[in-house]
Amino acid sequence: MLLDKQDKKLEKKIECCPYCHSPKIIKKGRRKKKMEEIQIYFCKFVMRMLLL
Repeated sequence: MLLDKQDKKLEKKIECCPYCHSPKIIKKGRRKKKMEEIQIYFCKFVMRMLLL
C-alpha cells in the first residue's frame, strides 16, 4: 500500500536526549529528505542537534 502525501505524517515523539538522557530538548525545525520530512531537535544540555 502506497501512502499519499495527503495522509498524516508519522512523527516520532522523543522525551529525552539519546546522548545524555536529559529532558531539556526543543524542536528546532524540519529537514526534507527524499521521501519524507523529519523533525530536528536540539538538546540544551549538550548543545547538540538530533535528527529523528
